[in-house]
Amino acid sequence: MQILAAIATRRGRYQQAVDGLLEVIEASRQTGDRVFRASSLIILSEIEVRQGRYQQARLHLEQARVTARQIGHTVFEAEITRVLGLADLYEGRYEQAAQLLQQVLMVLHDVGLASGEAHVLCALGNLDLRRVRPAQAADRYRQALAIFRQITAEPSKVAEARNGLGEAALAQGALEVARAHHQAALAIAKSSEPQACAHVGLGDVAAAEGDTAGARPHWQQALALYVQMEMPEADSVRARLTDAATTRSQQWPES
Repeated sequence: MQILAAIATRRGRYQQAVDGLLEVIEASRQTGDRVFRASSLIILSEIEVRQGRYQQARLHLEQARVTARQIGHTVFEAEITRVLGLADLYEGRYEQAAQLLQQVLMVLHDVGLASGEAHVLCALGNLDLRRVRPAQAADRYRQALAIFRQITAEPSKVAEARNGLGEAALAQGALEVARAHHQAALAIAKSSEPQACAHVGLGDVAAAEGDTAGARPHWQQALALYVQMEMPEADSVRARLTDAATTRSQQWPES
């Protein structure tokens, strides 16, 4: 069931994934499988964070932490800290997010978990972008990309780093570089979230070039994906489309 939940997540069917994970968590409670229970709670919490359901995510993370400590699972505890850092990041608590993510980065590096380290680097890159530090963000994403390539990570993970590099390039005014990264991400992404992010990036690049007509199809595709995943990013994409429509009506008023 956990594998089916992972497949549903990649396809952007987050509610289906959540339903499956809740079944796994209940079954593991009944059987006493604390490893499966903790891992499922962590996966569930990350989906909830991405959907903006922070309070519920924190509740499940606390349950996961109790179980992880019972079995002495260092990596699970590190993953819990990472997801808590993501929650702080998305809620705008940047100082707290930085502290948690830097803390877990050191732990994952020490235990040699390269994939986890790359995920944290992507989160720190996201944090740097929100703090308007695009050069530092690009460094984080380059490190993550190198690790993902070294460990032959699944394409969607590589796409996440490429999208981050695209956002950093756009923030620095390097439009062609940004477009290249987002196009590369879109070409390899196998899951809905990096696909949506790539479409947003390509739309933003087109808009920065003054090509609102070229931006709209990308934003529309991104919106459809974010709505399907019930992610709060849908609101910012709707705002882009609304602004574009308003600008167009001002430029071409009805006669």
